[in-house]
Amino acid sequence: MIQVINIQKGFGRTRALSEISLEAGQKEILALVGPSGCGKTTLLRIIAGFERPDKGKVLINSREVSKPDYIMEPYKRKISMIFQDLALWPHMSAQAHIMFALENDGMSKKERLLKSREILKSVNLNGHEKRRPHQLSGGEKQRLAIARAIASSSEYLLMDEPFSNLDIFIKDELQKLIVGIKNLLHTGIIYVTHNIDEAFAVADRIAVMNNGHIEQLDKSEQIQKYPKNDFVRKMLRLNNA
Repeated sequence: MIQVINIQKGFGRTRALSEISLEAGQKEILALVGPSGCGKTTLLRIIAGFERPDKGKVLINSREVSKPDYIMEPYKRKISMIFQDLALWPHMSAQAHIMFALENDGMSKKERLLKSREILKSVNLNGHEKRRPHQLSGGEKQRLAIARAIASSSEYLLMDEPFSNLDIFIKDELQKLIVGIKNLLHTGIIYVTHNIDEAFAVADRIAVMNNGHIEQLDKSEQIQKYPKNDFVRKMLRLNNA
């Protein structure tokens, strides 16, 4: 379980996060929803270990990984993060991306080759093993980023607006893939988006953020039926229009 306890973060005079607390378990998808500048990406980066909190702490499986005077390196957290720009390596083939992610799993090269093919097939990239990122479509690049995250054997997957530049048909396909990964691998997923409809499509729970704090955190069906305040209601109306 990921536990965020009373996190505060500022940049100069700007308060990005104010007393944020939440929990995110394995076997669930938690969506962080809110307008630009509400703090959702900053919170994700603190959980991943790319930002240090000014106050509060983050625990992963009951182990402290972030607080003001200590930050565990991201690669030690058993977390993978898919950035909005995907951060694929332009000089490496699709299979090489997966092989690299498998390097620390104690497998022989032959075993890694077989496992990489299996993982690429699981995201419908079989036949694309030798292609480099510039030879892949937008949706295929997204699937490769997801496959690389799967290969790293992470317990949690953090996603920062991963589908914002894709058309609706590819989004639908990838949303189903994300839900399938959660169900098959029991991977906990924290998913940042400004699109409430996208959040409802994948999330078990949704946290609506505004000006650095959480307005409401609830199960998807509950937050849709019983919005807590005018801000949450406005978010729902705008995105359901």
